[in-house]
Amino acid sequence: MTPIKGMLAAIYDTLFTLTPQGTVEPGLASNHAVGPDGLTWTISLRPNVTFSDGHRSTRPR
Repeated sequence: MTPIKGMLAAIYDTLFTLTPQGTVEPGLASNHAVGPDGLTWTISLRPNVTFSDGHRSTRPR
């Protein structure tokens, strides 16, 4: 990992993380589904995810 990537990983959460073994693990995402076309992804966030300012993440209605 480059120093920049290490710094960003320490500051920001991501939807998924890549382990040193190359497997993908959930981060902010609780689960995901890929559509039949392979282009459309539906990603569910963990409950109570907040932005850095403390506001809760909400889905558009």
